[in-house]
Amino acid sequence: MTHLELKKTLTSIAEKEAGTKIEGFIAYDALNYDPEDCSTYIKNLLNPETSMSMMFQFFEYSDVDDFYQTYKNDILKKQKQFGITHNDLLKFKGHAITNLCWIVIEETANQMAKELELEI
Repeated sequence: MTHLELKKTLTSIAEKEAGTKIEGFIAYDALNYDPEDCSTYIKNLLNPETSMSMMFQFFEYSDVDDFYQTYKNDILKKQKQFGITHNDLLKFKGHAITNLCWIVIEETANQMAKELELEI
């Protein structure tokens, strides 16, 4: 997929789903993260060398409670879809909701990368 095709696809996803689905959140952030390469944001979420800093940025600069409330229906749906259990969330330090939000973001980004045929 060319950069222009990717940008059009992400724009469409962001316009349709930015306020209701995690895909829309990721698409919107990808378009704004690096306008020269819209795939950078998704790649950085999934790359082991950069994913930790992306997680810290999300936790530090986001209102995670508001994020959860905004995307709650999609998060809970994806929790079931990805098979994320309460015990999975307890494996990490911090609040279970915060951990759930991040795991859902990562799993959704992984799914999007496959669908968009991005090389990670």
